[in-house]
Amino acid sequence: MVMNARKLEDAESNSFKKLLECEEEAKNQEMEKNNLLNILLECEKEKNNLKNDLEKAKNELEKAQKPEQRTIIICEGDDGEIRCENPKTLKIESAIFGRSESQADVCPFSGTSIDNTNCRLDVLYRLSDLCDDKTRCPIPSTKSEFGDVDPCPGTYKYVEVTYTCA
Repeated sequence: MVMNARKLEDAESNSFKKLLECEEEAKNQEMEKNNLLNILLECEKEKNNLKNDLEKAKNELEKAQKPEQRTIIICEGDDGEIRCENPKTLKIESAIFGRSESQADVCPFSGTSIDNTNCRLDVLYRLSDLCDDKTRCPIPSTKSEFGDVDPCPGTYKYVEVTYTCA
């Protein structure tokens, strides 16, 4: 019986040791699982950071590639020209003949009214035909150049052209 008690004691001791080992292994696995989760979270953060950096770089590249718009105003009857540095060429973005500014400093002219400031003729197609894909282009500034249409009779006008060089 002493022998059986000893065997029982040994069995209990071995079972307890195995239970402790099993608990230790479970703790290790839990720690490893937490470490892996932390690594996954860090990877996800890094992925989002890279995604944001890529989006910023893409926006900056698009902005750098987009040609800068320039605007010129040529007073009625004056000579004007737009130009781009070779090999870039002109692209007319918008063009009006008339007046949209009431300020006296925009094409001032004594003896002619500038009261009517809500009058303009869209001349984009005319100037696009004349200037697009060229490195330089003279800009007409009289109504005769735009089919003798006067969008605001008695008001001193100008041509306002917005263009890019690409």
